Amino acid sequence: MVEKEDIKKTLSELGIKHDDTVIFHSSLKSFGVVDGGAETVIEAILEYLNEGTAVFPALRLKNFADAYKDWDINKTPSDAGLISETFRKRPGVLRSNQETHSVTAYGVNAEYITEGHTSGRLRIGMIGDNGFGYNSPWQKMYDLGGKVVMMGVTLVYNTFKHFAEYKFVNDVLDSIKDKDIKKEAEDKVARFDDHNRFVETEDWHGKIWPFHNGGKAQNILSKKGMCVSAKCGDSTFVSVKVREFCDFMYNEFLYRPEEWTSEGCTRWIKKYRPYLRPDEFDKQ
Repeated sequence: MVEKEDIKKTLSELGIKHDDTVIFHSSLKSFGVVDGGAETVIEAILEYLNEGTAVFPALRLKNFADAYKDWDINKTPSDAGLISETFRKRPGVLRSNQETHSVTAYGVNAEYITEGHTSGRLRIGMIGDNGFGYNSPWQKMYDLGGKVVMMGVTLVYNTFKHFAEYKFVNDVLDSIKDKDIKKEAEDKVARFDDHNRFVETEDWHGKIWPFHNGGKAQNILSKKGMCVSAKCGDSTFVSVKVREFCDFMYNEFLYRPEEWTSEGCTRWIKKYRPYLRPDEFDKQ
């Protein structure tokens, strides 16, 4: 039987501090039996982060193609698990206003993290252009030096892997000053409008996206000591710093794309990366 104090103890073992900003991905079933269920997990997190901020993904995973048609910030459920959905309904919890990759938050930085999700400059990409923009919660958690805690799920389900992909692709595009070359590069990038669905395939009819293996990333980061784990009941908690994860993947895309991405994406990266790092790669 997992109790509140067990969860707090595990967070401490992961090196989580009471004033941290932490996003939790979770599986209630992974714990075994929790005394009090999802509410107990949430209460333990909020009591532990008594000077910080708890964040949960409130993702649209079911019927994704209709996400932009029937979005309701107050009614659209989170498809990221029972704990996430229970947290969304909790009094005082704030939600960012974005159709596919919103987050919910409670604590010191909750208002800052959730406000203006789709305002400001956007980033284009394969699951929409307004989810991972420069004013998104994902960017703000990166800037704040936040942490990710996976409760019973691996980094395969870490949403920050998509933020890392978006950041890299858009940084490459931003580095290209020639309008014709930039258009050529941008036309190859997979967009939600191209396919109206989220499907992780190698290549989309000549379109590219740096999909990568989150499990592989977890194994490498664990060996480097950048990813730590601890047991809580039957569940394994895994924690990584947002910035360290994203910066690691960014550099992997840049220098070793062939180890992570499809052949088409690797060709795209090698063709256009000299514009991003001209001192390191000779322009063709």
